[in-house]
Order: sequence, then C-alpha cells, then structure tokens
Amino acid sequence: MCIREIPRRASFYPAIRVLVSTAILLFIGCAPTLSTHAPDVQPADMKTVANCKYLGEVSGCDKEKYTADRRTAGEYSEIQFQNARYEALLKAASLGSTHIVWTGQTQGDRPCVRGKAYKCLD
Repeated sequence: MCIREIPRRASFYPAIRVLVSTAILLFIGCAPTLSTHAPDVQPADMKTVANCKYLGEVSGCDKEKYTADRRTAGEYSEIQFQNARYEALLKAASLGSTHIVWTGQTQGDRPCVRGKAYKCLD
C-alpha cells in the first residue's frame, strides 16, 4: 500500500490578515483627529480685560441642527452649549486671544454663543 502525500493548499489567512490590518491602519490614519484639550483662552469679565487688546468678535454654534419636532426653543442641553462655546474658544485662540468675554447666546435651530476676544499681556 502506497501512502500518497496530500498536497497542501497555500493558506490565504496570512494574506487576509495583512490586508485587513492594512485597511484598519489606513482607516485610522485617514480619520480626522479631534483635539482633546480646550484652547488656552480664559473666560473673563470686562474688568479683567480692561487693559487688554481687543482682537474681535467670535461666535460658535453646535454643529447639529435640530428641527422643531426634535427640540423646541429653550430645550438645548448644556453639552450643546459647551460645544458652541468650544467652537468660539477655538476661533478666539486662532486670533491669538488669551481671554474671552461672553456676550450672549441664541437658540435658533441650534444653540450658538458670542464673545469678544482679548489678548492680555500679564
């Protein structure tokens, strides 16, 4: 009786692993990165910024719009206003601001905030 060796097939598992790993790395590498820290702009009042340089008005809005059936005016969450303030802080930081004085907020189809950016030397 002759024992015949069965030829082995080439395993595709290593190739699949490499392709999947490469795809995951490409996906992660192309994903946008979000800042995990707040800009170094401090909220202040008008007395604090009295001797500072005024840089301009900034505003920020929560990115997601809400229709009347999902949210009615006045029902925005604090997180949505934090998102709006964060966007305004980023704009203030891009101007070189060290302080911001909040001047108001609106509640249209999404919450928005306004502020004045200042640069203080001390």
